Amino acid sequence: MKKDDKARVRVFFGEIEGDNESIREGFRSIAQAVNRTFQPEIRIIKVLGAGNGVDQKLAEELQREVIDAELAENEGELEETIESSEKSKGRTNRQRKFPAYSFVNDLNLRPEGKPSLREFYEEKKPADNQQLLTVIVYYLHRVLGTESVSVNHVYTSLKGLSDLGVRVPPDIPNILRKTSNRKGWLDSSDSDNLRTTVPGDNFVEQDLPRAKSQAASA
Repeated sequence: MKKDDKARVRVFFGEIEGDNESIREGFRSIAQAVNRTFQPEIRIIKVLGAGNGVDQKLAEELQREVIDAELAENEGELEETIESSEKSKGRTNRQRKFPAYSFVNDLNLRPEGKPSLREFYEEKKPADNQQLLTVIVYYLHRVLGTESVSVNHVYTSLKGLSDLGVRVPPDIPNILRKTSNRKGWLDSSDSDNLRTTVPGDNFVEQDLPRAKSQAASA
């Protein structure tokens, strides 16, 4: 049988003995149990006839109650499905908010007697964003001697390299955290006091640029 084949199940029940109220409650219990077992699109119970003191009018009434209860239950499930779908769609369409940054106006990236950030970047040739931010924090912290390196200092430095094709990552703090957790090159525990670690210093000073370190080890 193919996966998309459909089937229909028709369920028959035997006799129920008792007074009219007992029979009514019996059919309700059976309908609820079967409705929980089968898919909503399957029509479950049909009262075929009456006997042993149960008149036809009662049988028809029971059938209507069963069908009404089934339709009400299916409608409730459909409403829940639609509501869940709308919530999921809302979460999907909701755009992620990235941090806002500002320029550090007094940050001098071309200091006298020291290499500029542009020269330092071209010398180290970072290959990805984690290396790039490590190089920038090292430059700000070790070369310029900036006492408190913040995310905005990093943003300002990135904008200073834009003419070299360097793009500003939307979520700078996230990359700083990843670099700290995965590489150990940065201490990003305080976003207003960023630092390179000893492994980070060694990486920038000895391992960059990569081509130079690879040639030395060959």
